[in-house]
Amino acid sequence: MATTPAAMCACPSLANSRAFTKSSFLGHDVRATARVSAACIQVPRRSTSTSTSTATSESFSIRSERKSQRVKCRAVKTASPVPPLVQLTTEEPKPVLQYAKAFAPATVANLGPGYDFLGCAVEGMGDFVTAEVDENIPGGTVAIESITGDEGRLSLIPEKNCAGIAGQATLTLLGVRNVGVRLNLHKGLPLGSGLGSSAASAAAAAVAVNALFGSPLSKAQLVQAGLESEATVSGYHADNVAPSLMGGFVLVRSYDPLHLIPLEFPKGKQLYFVLVIPEFEAPTKEMRAVLSPEVLHSAVFKRMMIPPDGAFIWVSITRVLQRIESLGVKFTFSENNAPALIPAKGKSSACFFLEDISMKSHVSNCSQAAALVSAILLGDARLLGSALGSDTIVEPKRGPLIPGMLAVKLVSMKHDAFGCTISGAGPTTVAITDSEDEGHRIGARMVEEFMADGKLKATAHVQKLDREGARVVDSRKL
Repeated sequence: MATTPAAMCACPSLANSRAFTKSSFLGHDVRATARVSAACIQVPRRSTSTSTSTATSESFSIRSERKSQRVKCRAVKTASPVPPLVQLTTEEPKPVLQYAKAFAPATVANLGPGYDFLGCAVEGMGDFVTAEVDENIPGGTVAIESITGDEGRLSLIPEKNCAGIAGQATLTLLGVRNVGVRLNLHKGLPLGSGLGSSAASAAAAAVAVNALFGSPLSKAQLVQAGLESEATVSGYHADNVAPSLMGGFVLVRSYDPLHLIPLEFPKGKQLYFVLVIPEFEAPTKEMRAVLSPEVLHSAVFKRMMIPPDGAFIWVSITRVLQRIESLGVKFTFSENNAPALIPAKGKSSACFFLEDISMKSHVSNCSQAAALVSAILLGDARLLGSALGSDTIVEPKRGPLIPGMLAVKLVSMKHDAFGCTISGAGPTTVAITDSEDEGHRIGARMVEEFMADGKLKATAHVQKLDREGARVVDSRKL
C-alpha cells in the first residue's frame, strides 16, 4: 500500500506516526530548490555505523534502516514504534566545557493547514537549560537538580521530564558513556499553552548537553533527541522541536527518513506574530485526541478490508489505531471506503467523528498549505496570514474547545489582522500582521474579546520571527 505525498498532506495523523513503509517516502528524493534556504535536511538514520554524517550544503541524506513490517491490527502488545537511538559520532567525545547554558525559543506549530508538518520559532519567549559536567552522576546519564518557573508541576525524574529525556538522548547520540551531566531547567513558557513548551525544554537541553562536548552534532541531528522527548509527552511530531532548535520556519517532509526543510522568510520583509494567551490550559495529548479518526484519510484504507478476527495493517498506522481502540472505538469496514468509527457502548466519544475528510476540505487544505509555503518564501505577510487562517480540517474541531476562540478570531480580522488561527494545540491564538503597532492594537482587541465571549483573562505578546533557534547563551571552560 503506497502512501503519496498528497495523501500525507491529507493525513496528518499518519504523518505523525513514527514509521513509514519503504513504498511511501523512501522512493521520493526531492531536493530543495534555490528558493529554500540551507537546502533540504535529511537527518542521519539511526545506524550502527561508526561514522557520522557529512554535511554537504547542509544536506543530510542517510536513510533509515528500519524495515517495513506488518503487525496484527489488534495486537496491542506490539513492540514500541520508537527505535533505539544510536551513536552518531565516530568516537566518544570528551567534554570541553564545564558548564553551558542554552535558550530555546517558543514556537507556533501547525500554522493552520500545516498540521504536524510546519512550524516556526518566535522571539522573546522560551526556556533555559543549564548543563554541567558532574563526576557524581553515573557516566552516560543525566540528573535534574532543579526546575523553576513551573509552579512545582514538573518532575525531577529525567525519564519523566522533557529536558531530561532530550538530555539523555543527546548523550546517546554523542556516544557519551563516561561522563555524567547535571541539568537545571527554567521554564519561561507556560505549560499547555500551544507555544511548544515541551519542545523548548527539549531543544534547550539538547543544545546545552551537546555544547559541553564541543557541539559535534548539528541542530538537525539534535532534532532526533527532541523527538524522543516529544514522543513521550505529546506525540511523535517535529513541528515544534525542529523550529525551536533550528529557528525560522521549518517544514517536516517525512519522518522516515526524518527530512527537514528550512524555509527562509526574506530578512527585508516585516512579519509580526500577535500571540494571545488565555488563562486556559489545553494539554497537547487531549487536543490531539479530538482529531484521531477523521484525520486517518480514507485514501489510506481504500479497498482494504479488515475481517473481524483481525488481519494485518502497516506499522505506520498501528500506533494510531491502537490508541483509538484503547478509548473504546470499534471499527467496521466496507469494501471501497474508509472504516466507519463506532463509539463503543458506555464510552464518551463525542469528539470522535464518523465522517471522512471531504475531498473539498482535502483540496482546500492542500492548496492553502502550498500557499502558506509560497508566502513564506516570498515574504508576503498578507498571503501568509490568509493561508494560515484557512484551515478547514483541524481548527474547526479544536476551536470550539477553547472558550471564545471563534469570536476572538473574528475580532482580529475585523481589526485588520491578515489571518488568525490556533497556535499548536492551543489555547494560544495567533494573528499575523506586518506592523508592530498594528500588532499591539489587534492584540488588545483580542484580549478584550477573550474576556467578553470566553470569560477568560488573556495576555497579548507581539513578536518577530526567531531566525536563530536554540543557542548557547553562557558557558565556562573546564
